[in-house]
This record gives sequence, structure tokens and C-alpha cells, in this order.
Amino acid sequence: MASMAEIAAASRCLRFADFVDNKADAVDFHRWLQWQLDEQLCRAQ
Repeated sequence: MASMAEIAAASRCLRFADFVDNKADAVDFHRWLQWQLDEQLCRAQ
């Protein structure tokens, strides 16, 4: 039988997976944007 901590952890994992599925385009955009900013910062230094 699963403990309450295990059930809570599984629930968080499912909510995170749902978030990623629903926001995949936004997450990808922000990852790309962060990469671009990092590239610009490296060139400016």
C-alpha cells in the first residue's frame, strides 16, 4: 500500500506532466529565449 507521501509525489508528477503538455509551446519559447539571451551576453562580455 502506498504511503501518503508517495501518493502526493505521484500527484505532483501528474500535475507537472499536465502542465508541460498544456504549455509545451510556451516552455519551448522561453527555453529558446533564454538561450538567445545567454548567447548575446557571452558576445557582449
